[in-house]
Amino acid sequence: MTPAELKAAREKYAYVPARLIRASGAAAAELSWKSLNLIVDIPIKWDAGHKEIRSQYSSWGLDEFHRGLLQSDDEEELFHGLLSVVFWGFASGSNGRLNAPRALSRARAILIGRKRSSPQAANDIVSHLRRGRELLKASKFAEALVEVEQIKYLQMAFASKVLTFMEPQAAAVYDEVISLRDRSSASKLIRKHKNTNL
Repeated sequence: MTPAELKAAREKYAYVPARLIRASGAAAAELSWKSLNLIVDIPIKWDAGHKEIRSQYSSWGLDEFHRGLLQSDDEEELFHGLLSVVFWGFASGSNGRLNAPRALSRARAILIGRKRSSPQAANDIVSHLRRGRELLKASKFAEALVEVEQIKYLQMAFASKVLTFMEPQAAAVYDEVISLRDRSSASKLIRKHKNTNL
């Protein structure tokens, strides 16, 4: 499957425009790292599926928000981008239901670790993000994926999400939803091919 085909498959799935944004005013931070204080930002009533609400948001806007953070030279912005992508990736399941507490817990794990598992050093995480970005710019997609997968608690699916937001024109998300759709499409093509050769 080509990157363009992966991108097209991704766009068939309605990802929620969930993200973590900087807290302002008296808002209490839900995640903090250094001077970075983040709160959840999910459109109100998104999970109700109202077309008029969903039409106000675009995947392009979400892409640009995360791309700006992940292309930054500032380590806090890079960290912000990573935490927000992890939050976004867990905010909605394949059933379309929102689960912000679960998503926040997954993003928090990057900062504080999990039960019986300490967090990765922040400078290592930033280093992997920067190196992954360099490899992506050099069109070394496999190497970039391997580099970002070295961030603790990220596996291939989330490493691909991070790379996609780093450069939406060059990379595409490859997660379980896309994989299942890919397998379904492949099965249909195989059945069609067999039927035409009978």
